[in-house]
Amino acid sequence: MFDDSAEDQRAIAERLQVKLQPMGYRVALKGLSRQALRSHAQGDDELLLVGVLVPPSPLGALLLMLDLGQARGRIGPLLGSVGFGPELDARVREQAAALLPELSLWPLATRGLGLTQAKDVQHVTRDSLGLPRLDDAFFAPE
Repeated sequence: MFDDSAEDQRAIAERLQVKLQPMGYRVALKGLSRQALRSHAQGDDELLLVGVLVPPSPLGALLLMLDLGQARGRIGPLLGSVGFGPELDARVREQAAALLPELSLWPLATRGLGLTQAKDVQHVTRDSLGLPRLDDAFFAPE
């Protein structure tokens, strides 16, 4: 199942179907609205294609993956075990390498967010997710 309003999800689902059929997998694509996807109870023989915005910090990304992988019970122990300090990102990456194979998640595709800033636009900043903030942006005086 995929979000039928997202063209990129439809394209990914169709590509999966094409790639998996020669291997003997029967894949029936089913596009649903976002609201229907959120309320749908996933069956044992169903896969759900989900698009998420992954935070740039390793800890935030791992917490999101644990939440998506329905392993919320591991979040508390993880936060207690990684600690703080300058080596936090390295410890989180080690934990992620150990935990991710146990989750029912398969990263299939990535999409990047591109932003080109014209010379006359000043003070474009980014938020904690790396997305552009235009609150304080202005055109430079000529």
